[in-house]
Amino acid sequence: VLPLGIACARVPTDLKVAKFLLTASLLGHDVLESAAVLAATLESRNPFLSPSEKRNEADVARSKFNADAHSDSLSVLHAFEAWNQNKRSKKFCKKNFLSPLALLEISKTRDHLLKSIEKSGFIGSSTSFSRDIDKRDRLLRACLVSAFFPNIVAVEKPRECDKTRTWIKR
Repeated sequence: VLPLGIACARVPTDLKVAKFLLTASLLGHDVLESAAVLAATLESRNPFLSPSEKRNEADVARSKFNADAHSDSLSVLHAFEAWNQNKRSKKFCKKNFLSPLALLEISKTRDHLLKSIEKSGFIGSSTSFSRDIDKRDRLLRACLVSAFFPNIVAVEKPRECDKTRTWIKR
């Protein structure tokens, strides 16, 4: 058993999510904290509200958090960070169609995951590589790919009859 496997077993979440978090920890504390928010969103409900009578307004509010991210996960991360910057204001949540209860749940889960990683004994980088949000988001995407790689692309082997048809066509 490798040290990564031992550390993953000590994180109270799915194995792939644990690998994602531990990989992120190698890239700096800021990347790990953001990764913990993404991991917490997998275990919590979606913080974006979409009331039927105000669906268009909710979509516009949500798009503010998705600017260049083109990612639902990163949209939640950006909304979570904006909520924190606005002192977890209920007024901010109402204006942006966010559920304060879901955001609190994500925050608690994030804190729990961070403590578990610290206790796991897996020591990553304590430095921050960058405060550049775009760079951090690219690093997070790379961590996601590294942890979830087997589920990102499915390669189907050609069936025997497909091989025969290819051979006959030549």
